[in-house]
Amino acid sequence: MGHRILVVDDEPALRTILARAFRQRGCETLEACDEVAALKAALSASPPFDLVVTNSRMPHLDGLHLAAALHQADPGLPVMHLFRTCFKSFNLEDLLDEADEMMRAGEAKTS
Repeated sequence: MGHRILVVDDEPALRTILARAFRQRGCETLEACDEVAALKAALSASPPFDLVVTNSRMPHLDGLHLAAALHQADPGLPVMHLFRTCFKSFNLEDLLDEADEMMRAGEAKTS
């Protein structure tokens, strides 16, 4: 696959699981523990990321505001929001498949 993905989550366990799953699919993955680190990584990335996966609830800046800031720098950057509560689980394979679809759609827009 060869895509570059930024995984942003303030929960280390979930961030590690997601990053590892993307790496197993052949992606280059960088982890950020909060929104400040994510913005810094995204703005200095070369080449740019193909996708940002972010938790929507974080201490300083929620996922929607992070996405807005990222889109100011790169309007075409796909951002996947993880909306969850402690009671709602998700299927990791479905999430990875959805990420693949988002990146393919982003590639189609730039071709």
